[in-house]
Amino acid sequence: MEKILHSIFGSLHILAVETWIGSMIYSMFAVAPALKHLAPPGARHQHDRRRAFFIPHLG
Repeated sequence: MEKILHSIFGSLHILAVETWIGSMIYSMFAVAPALKHLAPPGARHQHDRRRAFFIPHLG
């Protein structure tokens, strides 16, 4: 049973890391260039919305 749980949690950990790296790549190559084309108030609005979403999750 311990080997099964170890392999399940190891797989979940690797999947989480792949998701995190993929989201960072998406942010770097898709979101950041798109925000450069927005006027500064629009970019600030997007930043504030993301910050309002993530701050409660950080504790």
